[in-house]
Amino acid sequence: MADYTVYTDQELAALLKRGDAYAYTEICNHYEALVYIFTYNRHTIYRYANWLK
Repeated sequence: MADYTVYTDQELAALLKRGDAYAYTEICNHYEALVYIFTYNRHTIYRYANWLK
């Protein structure tokens, strides 16, 4: 198996379009923390906004 950590996002996207499951896994691993932080912040803002009503 190739080392998918060396691929750029564009290369991973191209591999993903061809159905490469390892590219999908690498994309998920790479962006996991960012997605978590984004969704946590959105949830916190939504809860705070509802509390202000």
